[in-house]
This record gives sequence, structure tokens and C-alpha cells, in this order.
Amino acid sequence: MSTTTASENIALVRRMVTEVQQNGHFDLIDDFIHPNWVDHPQMPGHPGDREGVYIIMRNLHKALLDIKVEIIHSVCTGDVVATNKIIRGKQVGELFGQPASNQAIEFRVMDFMRVQDGKLIEHWACLGRINPVSEGA
Repeated sequence: MSTTTASENIALVRRMVTEVQQNGHFDLIDDFIHPNWVDHPQMPGHPGDREGVYIIMRNLHKALLDIKVEIIHSVCTGDVVATNKIIRGKQVGELFGQPASNQAIEFRVMDFMRVQDGKLIEHWACLGRINPVSEGA
């Protein structure tokens, strides 16, 4: 069990989402992700360890331009932080098996991440469908 507070755990997840997932600062992954990281919904072709985080984040940034991540909800129970977020960008490469559309897209993600020793150590996720976004949205 983590010794950090719920608000500290939520802040850690929010910083990781902003710095790594949205802004592409891959050099910060080791600052946020525990060496014993386990990704439970391991994506096909990606290791379920910390190296997999590097691969997934790089692939996300190859597939999407101008990534924006909007965290709709974040809650913490004990050492587990749950987020409901929307990821948006222009799809210029393959994303989760879908070929590039060269359109603005968005998809929802529900994440659960467990904190240990001030870092994220476990992850579960549910990805929503990739949807085109109308120009005015």
C-alpha cells in the first residue's frame, strides 16, 4: 500500500498524462513509471513492462498530431487512481489497428493505475471506439 495521499496520487497521474501522454516527454517515463510496472491489458505486440510504456507512447505520438488529453474524472481509492479521459488529435498513422484517416479523431480511455513508492506500478485500461470529430467541435 502506498504512503501517499489520494490527492498526491491523482496529481502524479495527471502529471504523467500531461507530460508523457499529451506532451510526448518520453524522457520522463522513468520518473513516473516504476521499474516493476505491469500492464494488465497488455496490447498485442507490446511487452507488459515499462519498456511497453515507451513503445505505446511513441506509437501514439507517431499516429496522432497535436495530441490533447482531457481528463474528465479522476478519483482515488487507496493506492489506485481511476481516470476517465478523452484523447484527441489528427490521425496521421495507424492507431490500434486502424489505418491513418488524416482526420481529427477522439477516443475515450478508462484507466486504473496503482501507485507504489511514489511511482505508477500497475495499469488496467479500457479503450473506447475511435471516432471522427467534426471540424466545429
